Amino acid sequence: MSGIDKLGAVLRQAREEKGLSLDAVEKELKISRRFLAALEEGDWDKLPGKTYGRAFARSYGRLLGVDVQPFLPSVETQPVAPLAPSPAVAEKAGGPGRLLAMVAVALVVLVATVGWIVYANSPGATSPTPQTPTAKKTTTPSSTTPTTSSPTVTVTGSGTLFGWPATLYRVTPGPATIVISFQGPCWIKVVSDGTQVAAATYQSGTYTFSATSSLQVLFGLPQNVTAVLSGSSLSIGNGASPRAVQATAAP
Repeated sequence: MSGIDKLGAVLRQAREEKGLSLDAVEKELKISRRFLAALEEGDWDKLPGKTYGRAFARSYGRLLGVDVQPFLPSVETQPVAPLAPSPAVAEKAGGPGRLLAMVAVALVVLVATVGWIVYANSPGATSPTPQTPTAKKTTTPSSTTPTTSSPTVTVTGSGTLFGWPATLYRVTPGPATIVISFQGPCWIKVVSDGTQVAAATYQSGTYTFSATSSLQVLFGLPQNVTAVLSGSSLSIGNGASPRAVQATAAP
């Protein structure tokens, strides 16, 4: 039995001894039930990445009174299925200089993520391999927000988007424009009018995305971002589980 399998067995036994269900733990830690089940099953391929997996394990251990640290070194030798890079990224990834730059960026992301987790004493979240974003960084939301009209943003319902809970909005009149400000690492996916325009981890800064008819955004770690949709602040939650929004632009 590998180290991560032993860790999963210890966590499950401790949870059952305390009479806790996975649903109860999910509610307490704000970590998705399927991630908790993956930890107990030793199936780290179902986790978003090793960094978040270690953070989830530490939070789970603290709740159950289990010291998970002795098991974590085995995580480094456990293969976790990575996200496939986009063709553009694969094409540019050649040469020793490029490799050194990628390693340096990866180390910075890892240090920032672990530091934030320790400071906030809360579960961390995923850091998937970023794809090359196509969004342009802006200094202020007003640079792309129309000044000749005042769009009305209304909540039309809720549902599921990209497999995660989502809030649905209507923007009248269009276009739908979302301005996202990052206060820490957060992976996002953005689909504008049916075309994916971003799927990457951002560390800081402010980014703007627009659509003439439909705008869909998935936030991997909502607690690290603030979002403004066509001039209206959005409430996307402050937990460690991903959340999504969909905005439909009306004439």
